[in-house]
Amino acid sequence: MSTKIKICGLRRVEDVDFVNEAKPDYAGVILCRRFWRGIDFDQAKLLRKRLDPNIPLVGVFVNDRFSDVVVALRQGIVDMVQLHGTESEEYITSVQMMARKPVIKACQVHDPSVIPYAVNSAADHILLDSGAGSGETFDWSIVQNVERPFILAGGLTPENIPQAIEAVHPWGIDISSGVETDKVKDRDKILAAVEAVRRFG
Repeated sequence: MSTKIKICGLRRVEDVDFVNEAKPDYAGVILCRRFWRGIDFDQAKLLRKRLDPNIPLVGVFVNDRFSDVVVALRQGIVDMVQLHGTESEEYITSVQMMARKPVIKACQVHDPSVIPYAVNSAADHILLDSGAGSGETFDWSIVQNVERPFILAGGLTPENIPQAIEAVHPWGIDISSGVETDKVKDRDKILAAVEAVRRFG
């Protein structure tokens, strides 16, 4: 099975145009205004309308109100959500039941102790990351033997994607800052990241 790739942190219509050209498996928007990449629902609707309908849009939330997450899914603003905070298993299962859409649970991997929780999460997918938007890698050896399919994030770039795929064989790759130049999405880097996954994944 080929490795999936998500280009996350889209903010501008130009970002969507780059993604439409590169054709990753998923695109992502941060629907948490506390972060500098965060956008509001109106901007997310605009980007969703411009995005290739064959590319699912993932909405990222961080300890946000349950109602906001459900509204984003029920109104079709996003196709699935990624929870990046300390959301409980009850929160995850409630979103799944209320919205009938997939949920990704992100887990920060500082040491092996988080792995049992991640592996047993009720979420449809798990994402293993160094931290919320840190732009840094973590010790990949911690996740080399994780049996559950997972999305790898944190400090990934077009240059180190092949190494990451070879090292841990992730189900998916999630990249944001690694395809930016001066905090703006870079067309060439997005194309290179998707090409790296297609070639080595």
